[in-house]
Amino acid sequence: MPYEEGVKIPMLVHDPRHFENGECVEAPVSQLDVLPNVVDLLGYEIEGEAYEGSPLLRPLPEERTLMFGCWNESGCLVSLKGTDKYIYHFGDNPNEIFDLSEDPDERRNLAKERPEEAEKRRRELLEWRAEVSSRYGTRAAP
Repeated sequence: MPYEEGVKIPMLVHDPRHFENGECVEAPVSQLDVLPNVVDLLGYEIEGEAYEGSPLLRPLPEERTLMFGCWNESGCLVSLKGTDKYIYHFGDNPNEIFDLSEDPDERRNLAKERPEEAEKRRRELLEWRAEVSSRYGTRAAP
């Protein structure tokens, strides 16, 4: 589900050596950030090819774009840049753009007001999906 109620999933980490009074990360993160976070907490480093995720307790890259697909891989693709969320629906459903800073409940679709941005974000998502498919051997959505 590409909407906020489906993507805002809490994650709890219990490690009293690092979190005496608790920590809260408010920035959007992805499942790719879990491995670097665990590695960082254990004091290890990831060797070899660069890993795309970021440790959660270090400053996250400001210009980071999170990309993900819907549970049903032929349903949609989503990118989140800052507070702007773009949802590309496969098939006949209209694309969506939401400014989460102004519209956290995702009620006002801005895609018709921002057609160039919608097209650019659609191309970025399809290129990302093709790269993921070629790297990991998953099927690309139609």
